[in-house]
Amino acid sequence: MSYRCRICEKKFDAIPENAVEVNHQSFYTTYRFPNGLVHDLRVVAQPTPQPEVERQEPEPKQFSTGTMAHAFRNLKR
Repeated sequence: MSYRCRICEKKFDAIPENAVEVNHQSFYTTYRFPNGLVHDLRVVAQPTPQPEVERQEPEPKQFSTGTMAHAFRNLKR
C-alpha cells in the first residue's frame, strides 16, 4: 500500500510510526511527520499486474479473384 500527499504530490510507501494524525476528512488524513512537515495523505491503489496474453496473428483474409463488376452491380444511377 502506498500514499500520495495532495499538498506536495510526494509518494510514500509507508507512514512513519511516530507521525501524528492531525485531521481526517473524506479520503485524506493529515499527518505531522517527525521532521515537522505536514502531509495530507490518501491511499493510492496499486495496479494489479495483468497476465501476459499470447497474441496470435489473424489469418490473412482471402478475397475473391473476380472482377469489381459485382461491387457496382446494385448502385443506382
